Amino acid sequence: MRFWKHISILLIASVIFFIWILPVLWLIFSSFQPSDTIARSEISHTLTLENYREVFERTQVANFLLNSILVAVSATLFSGLLGIPAAYSLARWNTGGNGLAFWILSSRMMPPAVSIIPFFIMFTQLGIVDTVCGLIIAHLTFSLAFVIWMARVFIAEVPLELEEAAQVDGANLWTIMTRIMLPLARPGLLATMILNLIFSWNEYLFAFSLSLTEKSRTLPIVAGIFVTSYQIKWGPMFAAAGIIMLPIIILALLVQRYIIGGLTMGAFK
Repeated sequence: MRFWKHISILLIASVIFFIWILPVLWLIFSSFQPSDTIARSEISHTLTLENYREVFERTQVANFLLNSILVAVSATLFSGLLGIPAAYSLARWNTGGNGLAFWILSSRMMPPAVSIIPFFIMFTQLGIVDTVCGLIIAHLTFSLAFVIWMARVFIAEVPLELEEAAQVDGANLWTIMTRIMLPLARPGLLATMILNLIFSWNEYLFAFSLSLTEKSRTLPIVAGIFVTSYQIKWGPMFAAAGIIMLPIIILALLVQRYIIGGLTMGAFK
């Protein structure tokens, strides 16, 4: 009986994995197909690198990649520096219940499109529209709330008695946070920061609306360049999508144990 249970679970997991991976594999395969073949919904047995050549010739991929790294990493670091102390205060000293924490989470529920016009007006007046700095600030609007909400849960898993014992020994707040809380909550905090980095990397709306020229555009904009009012160049668009996915897929494979370990933190007592 147990054998068939394991077999059924394995089959269900395999079906789910196949459904998830099929679009990715199809995208990668299509990026090596001629554009006219894709438009006719046909499959060519001849693979080509023409789509990737067109992407690198028509766009500044290297500059876009550098901007994506700067924006994603900076937004993740700043959200961690600001969000983790805020999450710690909510986890330890919030006597008003979950109202404040839910209000912070509700800001994450707001559609990003709602803030585009206010951001554009403010950034224009400040002179930071079409800059990497402006994109970092815009990304903080959704990444900070995510970090506070997630980190609060992981910090609350750390036993309060450990911090009280450290206070008895004369430890101050900085020592408690750096020597006790951060090491014990590290798996969950790392998972939070990694997910936040992935969300920031894939962000498109702010990059499209607040980047007016190629000097500040990020990598997700590359795919949209090949969608025009007259045609969709499917081959280069698929190639651009593959280039966008590649760095984040490599990162996810390298840090998957931190993500799994962090998200399962506290699951077993």
